[in-house]
Amino acid sequence: MLFFHNLPNRPNASLAKLRNDTASQELLLQGLAVERQIIAWYRFHSATFPPATEDGTLSATTLQQMGLDPALADKLSYSCNNTARTFDLQISLSESTWHSPLSGKVIKQ
Repeated sequence: MLFFHNLPNRPNASLAKLRNDTASQELLLQGLAVERQIIAWYRFHSATFPPATEDGTLSATTLQQMGLDPALADKLSYSCNNTARTFDLQISLSESTWHSPLSGKVIKQ
């Protein structure tokens, strides 16, 4: 009887919240992984960011070189400015968007 007492009143709402929480966690983890690799690339390649493609993304080849899933290329928006030492990164998964907290900030060598 105690088992039924702990069931949520609205199981569909609880499942939807759980699904959204899981998607936002996945988005955050993928965003942080890409951000970390961009900064590692910058430090390894003499203070130059990975080049942005003409459509404002990272190429699938570059993502693969970073050890990341090349399919992320379709989900991210990326630009960089090597002169100002800044980059801008945004990732969108399903209905959520993650914007890098380091976007627009100067990265030190």
